[in-house]
Amino acid sequence: MARVKQVAFFGLFALLSVSTIVQVEGCRVGSHSTIGAKLRSDERRAAALRYPAGQQPLTAIPLWKENTYYSQGNVVINQGNPYVVWNYPGGISSSGSGPSGTGPGPISDGTVTWYYDDQPVAGATSQLAPVITDLKTPPAGLSQFYSVTAQSSDFWFSGGIPSPLPSYPSVVDILPFSDGTMSFETDAPQFAIKSYGDHPYQIVVDGRNVFAGGRKGVYGGYINIDFSNAARKKRDVTLLISGNVTFEGVYVDPASTVTATTQVNTRVCVFGDSITSGGNGFPLVSEDFWPRRVGQMLGWSDVWNLAEGGTGYINKSPTPGNTNFLGHVGDATNNACELVLFFGGLNDGYYPDSQLHTAALKTFQEVRAGLPNAPIIVFGVYASSTGPSATVIADENAIHSAVTQFNDPLTWFVPVSTDPAGPWVYGTGFVVNPTGDGNADSCTSPDGTHPTEACIIGIIAPHIARAVSQVIQQIP
Repeated sequence: MARVKQVAFFGLFALLSVSTIVQVEGCRVGSHSTIGAKLRSDERRAAALRYPAGQQPLTAIPLWKENTYYSQGNVVINQGNPYVVWNYPGGISSSGSGPSGTGPGPISDGTVTWYYDDQPVAGATSQLAPVITDLKTPPAGLSQFYSVTAQSSDFWFSGGIPSPLPSYPSVVDILPFSDGTMSFETDAPQFAIKSYGDHPYQIVVDGRNVFAGGRKGVYGGYINIDFSNAARKKRDVTLLISGNVTFEGVYVDPASTVTATTQVNTRVCVFGDSITSGGNGFPLVSEDFWPRRVGQMLGWSDVWNLAEGGTGYINKSPTPGNTNFLGHVGDATNNACELVLFFGGLNDGYYPDSQLHTAALKTFQEVRAGLPNAPIIVFGVYASSTGPSATVIADENAIHSAVTQFNDPLTWFVPVSTDPAGPWVYGTGFVVNPTGDGNADSCTSPDGTHPTEACIIGIIAPHIARAVSQVIQQIP
């Protein structure tokens, strides 16, 4: 029987409470494996550069205005506090005084629903900031078009495989789950990205977010980015997307060029449910899916979010495809994932623990068969407004026991609801029904299940990043 050791970790985000990871010991991996060194190098580089979401955006957060349309993901300042729009696609603010307070619950303002953003607000608009407008036609003078299909080598995609749409072969979608990024370099003082979709997006220029929150584009429109007031120089540009957003290309002036950005390509695949893929409107900003945020923290350039709502080790998604984690194993094994994370099990609470154990074990075995050298990190079960209930704890223990039986030298288990330092989410309340018995009052959204933006940013992502950071130090 495998001997299990527990290792307390303090590294990344040391201000948070100490937690614990568990590794199943076995034979050592040969010295030919370099993924550990690569992941450690990624983390050092990320620490030196600072990740975009951890810096002040280039553009100052605007003040709230009355009788104004705001879209999901927009952030404003009112009475000195930041607020972000929750409802999709948005609404019109009232003629009153606007959102106020710093509580965790939703705030009504005309037909807009806000949440207190709980993020730093200091900083003015940088001289390096571009002017961004969403247009229905490309600006005059931008006659040179770089197509993501005809000139695909001039772009770099992460999060999946760029695939032309069958009915629109000049338009690229990022498969399998349309949660990716498009990056390029350009010396153009002004350029326009042709995209389809109207979910909130973020632009990152030379490692800095252009604005706080997210910006809703024009479907089939152009994201016009204008640096005309700044010197001509080559800039690294990344478009972060979420939801069903696709790309056609970039327009520049005839004197400018578009080339692929240089990336250190570390591919990380994440299995999960709607806690990871998004649910009940959260996250509001494309950057705040925890896999993407953790990827920024740890320097991963190619994070594949394979999560699908409703799924688990056993439970199958109600959407077309009707599959579970096991059904997505091929998305990881067929695409050379270098590190695999599992964060799920909440949807498996209706099944016997023995069945969950068997299904989890089978899933880990299938991943290992297809990826013999990829480290696997298995997290326990996220507790929503039930807190770490008997069912949640039993499910986490069943997954833990599957990792133990797996007895794989490159697989680690990280407790979540049974964390010896305390469960990550605890209590039985949520933002519209606080009970005062734990952080679930602010961590769980109005549906009683999915995490709020504040929970993703302040609890889930830091805990996961810190746990993974400690595991990375042990990977050969």
